[in-house]
Amino acid sequence: GGFDELLQMVLGRSRDDLRRPMAALQAAGVLLLRDGRMWLVPDALADVIAERACLDPMTGRPSGYADRLFGLELQGVGLPLRNLLVNIGKLDWRLSGGPGGPPTGLLDHIWHQVSDRLRRASHPAQRAALLQAIAEVAYYQPRRALLLARAVVEDVQAGVTDSDPAGVDLLAGELVKILRNAAYTYEEAPAACELLWTLAKIHRAGNHASSAPAKALREIAAYGPGKPVQYHQEILETALTWLDDPWGEADPSPFDVLDMFLSTEASETEYGEDQVTIRSFTVEPRVVRPLRNRVVDAAVATVRTGTAQQAVRALKTLESALYQPAGPADCIADIRRSWEADLLRVFQLLRGLAATPLDPLLCTEIRQIVRWHASREDSPVRDAARAVLAAVPDTLQVRLTRCLVEGSELPWACETTGPAGASPDGADIIGQTAHEFIRATPDAAAAATALRECTRAISSVHTGRQPAPGPFTDV
Repeated sequence: GGFDELLQMVLGRSRDDLRRPMAALQAAGVLLLRDGRMWLVPDALADVIAERACLDPMTGRPSGYADRLFGLELQGVGLPLRNLLVNIGKLDWRLSGGPGGPPTGLLDHIWHQVSDRLRRASHPAQRAALLQAIAEVAYYQPRRALLLARAVVEDVQAGVTDSDPAGVDLLAGELVKILRNAAYTYEEAPAACELLWTLAKIHRAGNHASSAPAKALREIAAYGPGKPVQYHQEILETALTWLDDPWGEADPSPFDVLDMFLSTEASETEYGEDQVTIRSFTVEPRVVRPLRNRVVDAAVATVRTGTAQQAVRALKTLESALYQPAGPADCIADIRRSWEADLLRVFQLLRGLAATPLDPLLCTEIRQIVRWHASREDSPVRDAARAVLAAVPDTLQVRLTRCLVEGSELPWACETTGPAGASPDGADIIGQTAHEFIRATPDAAAAATALRECTRAISSVHTGRQPAPGPFTDV
């Protein structure tokens, strides 16, 4: 088949000449036919053979064999570019001792040719095919792969393929694979994340948080076995700089990535031939606390100084910082107690925010964040949550915004701040606020304008809730 023909061309031998040694290798178990493909077993033997073929034993320099194989690929003889790049790139990586080691020169000519081919490719499909061939070798050659990926990202950013949205999606999908693999290397992870973030801002298909670049960034930031805390520190420092750039409704939020550092539990997934294995594990608070605190502090600063939309998104991050490990309380009580100090710190910061002049909508969001915790059984967390509720200003504008956002059907009873645990009825609060609003704004036209401005402000930040002004217009 194709393998026989390729082998004849590479070795310069006829099929008859190769039949006997091939049969002997298969009989010895060195060559294995599986899934219609020929495998050399074990991998270590393949590595030794490749090294002897590609390097001159006297000088240790490239023998030219790898370049000749690439020449065959250029002739279209069926030698997959992806396989060639992976095998030569992996050999160069092994001989160099890693991405930062001394180069062997094995890949120089081939990579130059691939780069030139990528630069000259005019159609997105052609470029995507080349990027697909590069994706796997990016794990072994992250620096080279990042240079190629950066050039394509810059082209996309410059609008070179704006006239072909499908082409942009195609390129983005392949770029994400390259950058994801390059990010496995500690030294190159920040640069890979920067390019993924640029791509996330360009690739605006559907929900930002669910786009392929944003998903890859969250996977990189997520805690997992074998990931040192120093690696997460590098990613965190990179992601925090994105808060300095303007971002709004049309852009992804840096907090979509930063939220991953607030996780109290995580999981890893292994894919087998006929099964998927998911392993869950809890995160050690002592180890990740410095990372969490940096994210929490950044969120608090954004609430104070950002736009209304940015502040609401930052409050969602503070809400995520209050999540505890899931599971039966009697089984993980000790684990939850180990996170208590972190939760109390967040409540203290929220109390400080509530006590400062804030947009009424932000005050309402703060109430939404803490009110479930305020209904828990007697605990320091419950007391801290109730202290936050008590710090929220009880002004007419705050109550009006709260009524418009929450509505009478929401569970007001979770705020047990009255005597003997009694809670005011939601409908009563709305009625009282409506009458107070009308007394404060007796002119009907002025009242309608005020309601309209308030509902517009609520809708503009996309809190996920539609304002309900009905009770106020009825009054």
